[in-house]
Amino acid sequence: MAARAWRAKRRGEIEVDPSLGVKRSKPKTDGYPAWTHAEVAAFRAHWPIGTVARACFELVCWTGARTKDAITLGPRNIDHDGVLTYRQTKTGNPALVPWSSPLPPYAIGWADERETVKAALSCLAGGFTFLEAQGRVRSVKGLGNVIRDAAAAAGIEKSAHGLRKYRLTAIAESGWQAYAIMAWGGHQTLAEAEHYTRSADRKRLVMGQGQTGNVVSPARLDTKTAKN
Repeated sequence: MAARAWRAKRRGEIEVDPSLGVKRSKPKTDGYPAWTHAEVAAFRAHWPIGTVARACFELVCWTGARTKDAITLGPRNIDHDGVLTYRQTKTGNPALVPWSSPLPPYAIGWADERETVKAALSCLAGGFTFLEAQGRVRSVKGLGNVIRDAAAAAGIEKSAHGLRKYRLTAIAESGWQAYAIMAWGGHQTLAEAEHYTRSADRKRLVMGQGQTGNVVSPARLDTKTAKN
């Protein structure tokens, strides 16, 4: 359109280029890609329990928290029912994650994974936050770098935010409602959560699974190490 207007202006057909001030719209993207089950398994195989990389990874992977929220999480966020609750920095909405409480139906198959999170965190000093480093709260950039660099060492080009998408996608793939994703991920609107359920529904349809999926089993865990 701009080229045609420029040529018309040169021919004297118009005096002002009507395309001036018009910005080209950028195509929408899905942002950071979600981790796959194979990538999560590969990371766990590369980084054993007892390493800082594994501790940071497991906390973000289980909670689905953004890095700016993950660095603030600690024992004080766990209520008397065993639910880890925090208010998101980005939206102000609460997010609720089962920590020691009974797991919801769609997450029954994740019981071993949850225990692995606690085993992984035991290598850190703990305190005010789970991820404290030498008595200091870990920074947002520091947490993101730890996960990114550790992923790269395992041959995975993914980010910490991709782990949030992994968790919320897993909930959607279990066939549960968008409200479950809203509660765990702390989404502000139903439409945000439905993005995950729509994608999962389309995948189930082409795989011949109908409208209801089974509980998704997590990628293989280092369960033997977690129990020691």
